[in-house]
Amino acid sequence: MPPVPDGSGSAISRVICFDYADEDYLTIAYEAYLKRSKLPKYNGIFFPTSYILTGNASAHGWTLIEKTTAALTKKQLPWTPLGNAAAAKASYPVLSGPLASPNFTGYCNDQAGWVDSSKAVSQLHDDCLELGVSFICGRAEILVGLDTDSQNYIKAVQTLAGTSILGDHSVLASGAWTSGLVKMSNSALSTAQNTETPEMAVHGWAYTRAPTLEDHQTIMGKNRLRQGLREILPELADRDFITDFHPGYKNLFVGSGANRLFSAFKFLPVLGDYIFLALTKRLPQHLAQKWRFQTDRGGPARRELYAQEKAKL
Repeated sequence: MPPVPDGSGSAISRVICFDYADEDYLTIAYEAYLKRSKLPKYNGIFFPTSYILTGNASAHGWTLIEKTTAALTKKQLPWTPLGNAAAAKASYPVLSGPLASPNFTGYCNDQAGWVDSSKAVSQLHDDCLELGVSFICGRAEILVGLDTDSQNYIKAVQTLAGTSILGDHSVLASGAWTSGLVKMSNSALSTAQNTETPEMAVHGWAYTRAPTLEDHQTIMGKNRLRQGLREILPELADRDFITDFHPGYKNLFVGSGANRLFSAFKFLPVLGDYIFLALTKRLPQHLAQKWRFQTDRGGPARRELYAQEKAKL
């Protein structure tokens, strides 16, 4: 039963914010924030705190800050500029690093917080029970196949227990497991994530890699991470949803997330509302277009790099 101990929903905490340059995601994340901050059932689950978004004075850094603050201003949501690293440290003395000074830029949003994610998932589980949702656990919950007819209409879901689950429609909301269960046409890619561990990451272009126990860290990656960590806490130095019917099946609906959002968890209190609108084909047209199942992503099939390709990295 959820929350499962090895799932991302069992992380120590999750940051809750709505700072997106994309107006749609800002609006949806703000709806979720309001529910968490106002509804009594989230007492002891949601903990308010401020959120700082920073960058350096490079073109990329300025663009991100400007677009995000412009979106906040357009929605008439308050934010406080932090003109330099000293201003950030004055507000939050725990920030002991140089903070990319002298080229620091950033702002503070006091409408944010963090969530005890295990408790949040437990609360969602209780909400589902109140609405009459049944949970199937054990071998009978593990999907091993789809029973389809000649028209690719799903008649039943086959489980590891040898049982069949019948239904007029199937909704696949399996997160990182999704691309391993049905073909996703390069629209989604599952990656491993550590849980119960503070994360420091560099987000950029990527490639697949199969490390050995003796060679599980790249020197370049390790150095970049430590360089970034020194900017914030030097003492520690040593993206679109997919909510659409699957084109390969007549009655399979996919409700999943993409990496550009980093985590769909912050949207959890309102995700069901939007998935229901998509399932019943009542989403606003611009969201239906944004969250459509894309079969034209292109690019080569995912594969491991050959030895000679790895040697050039």
